[in-house]
Amino acid sequence: MSKAIYAPPRTALFLPASNARAIEKAKGLNADMIILDLEDAVKAEDKDAARAAVGATQGFGDRPFGVRVNAKESRPEGGQEIRCDPCHRAQGRDR
Repeated sequence: MSKAIYAPPRTALFLPASNARAIEKAKGLNADMIILDLEDAVKAEDKDAARAAVGATQGFGDRPFGVRVNAKESRPEGGQEIRCDPCHRAQGRDR
C-alpha cells in the first residue's frame, strides 16, 4: 500500500470573497492554495453576498482552497453558517 505524502502549499492567495472579479482571476493564477476571506477584507454590508459567493464557488481546479472566518462566538447576532459544497463533496458528505 502506498502512502500519500503531504506537501504544504508554498504560496497562498488571500482574497475577499466579496470580489467576484478576483475570484474568477484567481482561477488562472499560479498560487498553490486560494483562501477566500469573509472577515476583515469584506465590508459589513457585503458579508451576505460574500457568503453566497463562497457557497457558489466550484473550486480552483486541483488546488485546495479555504475560507477564513472569525470564531463562532464573534459572529453578529443572526450570523449564519456557511455551506461550501465543494468542501463537503471532497469529504464525501451529501448535500
